Amino acid sequence: MNINRNSGFTLVELAIVMTIIGLLIGGILKGQEMVSNARITSTIAEYDGYLAAFVTFRQKYSSIPGDFSSAQRRLPNCVAVDGCNNGDDSGVIGLRPTTWYRTIDPALGGENHMFWRHLLLADLISGITTENTLASGISNPVMSIGGIAHVVTSGGDTGVPWGRMAGTWIRVQNDLSAAWTGGNLGVNPISAKDAAKIDRKKDDGMPTSGFVQAVSHNWVNGCDIETYDETNSQNNCWIAFKLL
Repeated sequence: MNINRNSGFTLVELAIVMTIIGLLIGGILKGQEMVSNARITSTIAEYDGYLAAFVTFRQKYSSIPGDFSSAQRRLPNCVAVDGCNNGDDSGVIGLRPTTWYRTIDPALGGENHMFWRHLLLADLISGITTENTLASGISNPVMSIGGIAHVVTSGGDTGVPWGRMAGTWIRVQNDLSAAWTGGNLGVNPISAKDAAKIDRKKDDGMPTSGFVQAVSHNWVNGCDIETYDETNSQNNCWIAFKLL
C-alpha cells in the first residue's frame, strides 16, 4: 500500500530560505545606496566642473558667460542665425535681481540660457548642443542627481532665511523657465536626504547658509529653515550652488 505523505518545510529549511531572502533584500538596498551615492558624487563633480569653466571663461574674456557682450565677435560659431546672442555686460545673468528666487528668463536667446551656450562654444563644457531648441540636455545640462541646471543672478531679500542667497548661482530644478516659489512643488528634483549629503560633502551641511543651499516646498518639507529632515526621501527640494 502506498502512503502519500505531505511534509512541510523543516525549521532549518525555513531558516535557510529566510536567510537567502534577507541577503537578497540587503543586497538590493545596498545597491540602491551605492547608486545614490554615485549620483551625489557625480553631481558634486559636475558643479566643480561648471565652476572651473565659469572661472576660466571670466579670466579669458573678462566677462561672464551669458552676459558677454562680445560673444558674437569672439566666440567661435556664435552667430545670431544659430541662436547665439550677446549679453549686455551688466554683471547680471538674466533679469535684474530683485528676489532670492529670481525668475529665469524664458526666452531661449536670453542670458540664462546663453550662459551654457557661451561656455560650450568656448570649449569649456559638454553635455549640451548648439541646436536652437529649449530642452533639457540641449539648451541646459541635466544634473546626475536629477533636474535641469540653470544659472541665475538672485537678489538678497531681507526677512527671509534665504536672504543671503544673493549673487549668481547654479539652480537645479525640473522645469526650464519658471521661477521657484514655495508652492510650486513640480520644480523640485531632489530629496532632503540627498540634498543634505551633497551639502555636507561640499559645504557646511546647512540649507540656508554657505555656497550650497536648498529650499523645500512651503519651507517645511525637508529642506527646512534650520536643518535638513533626512527622514524625508520625497523630492521636495531644489538645490543651488554658488558661482559668484
